Amino acid sequence: MDLEKRYDLILQVAVKEDLKPEQMIKKLFVFTYCIPSRFYDSCAWETKYGAIQRMFKDNGYADDAVPHILFWDISNWNSPSIYLPLIDSPRPGVTLLGGWSNNLVKSLLDNGGDFRRTISWKQPSLTKSIKLLLWSTDSLSPMI
Repeated sequence: MDLEKRYDLILQVAVKEDLKPEQMIKKLFVFTYCIPSRFYDSCAWETKYGAIQRMFKDNGYADDAVPHILFWDISNWNSPSIYLPLIDSPRPGVTLLGGWSNNLVKSLLDNGGDFRRTISWKQPSLTKSIKLLLWSTDSLSPMI
């Protein structure tokens, strides 16, 4: 998957429609069966993300206009749990997520993709409420 092409398309539409930064797409959702290996190499991702930021800057947009990416690895869709893939350091502009939860997908859609809260839900196969605190890969602090 060539993310730069996706960002380029978003940028082309923004420039053509003369969108203001606040009108830009805020999040890019990528549901995948495998998070690309380049996300496990912080230098490779930072280089690619820097190129994406430059594309936006070259067209008059600041860094905050670059859409945040949510990469959701759904290869373990049959497991009722959510996990954060092991990475060695935070990745700017991206959140990595793995596993599956119908309720989390519903919450994602209902809240415009906002994971900055603790999400509680009950699954039929579980007797207790599950609380999930998602961590942003932009920082090492919880997104609440």
